[in-house]
Amino acid sequence: MLRFVSRKLRSTQVFNKTLKLNTKQTRNLNLLEYQSKELLRDCGVSVQNFAIVDDLNKANSALQNLHANEYVIKAQVLAGGRGKGWFDNGFKGGVHLTKDRKAVIDVVKNMLGHRLFTKQTSEDGILVQKIMIAESVNIARETYICILMDRQYNGPVLIASPAGGMDIETVAEKKSRINKNNTS
Repeated sequence: MLRFVSRKLRSTQVFNKTLKLNTKQTRNLNLLEYQSKELLRDCGVSVQNFAIVDDLNKANSALQNLHANEYVIKAQVLAGGRGKGWFDNGFKGGVHLTKDRKAVIDVVKNMLGHRLFTKQTSEDGILVQKIMIAESVNIARETYICILMDRQYNGPVLIASPAGGMDIETVAEKKSRINKNNTS
């Protein structure tokens, strides 16, 4: 599976630079949540239906094609802690659940084009330019997995947690056995 994803990333030009030793390290791979879901879906993994909105006028048409009992609306930024974040207009939370289609539009209005602030953003926050509207699904079990480049090991490090990704840093501190990497 990892080989397939690696080939897929190279073929789609998402990751097209080679890391050279003794050079300044740069970020070459940045995926928003919806982009990760698209890659997973392309690899045959089942993901919920969703639509991406980058313009308020597109929100209504996105809802016409997305039918669900409950919707989850998520600001798409490269920062964790979105659910507990706040916006420059006073709106609270970068992740919302609602069963009301009209409320989806109101949430999109309050997120799109506004700056989101979380524990992981700079003091300037991050401008929200895309929002994912997805069908909410019942979760029997939530897990978290991430691959990051670690300078200390000069390579990829896998972080996984059976407790899900919400407050992963806090979970790792409280239950250190959950967040370990094997370097031997």
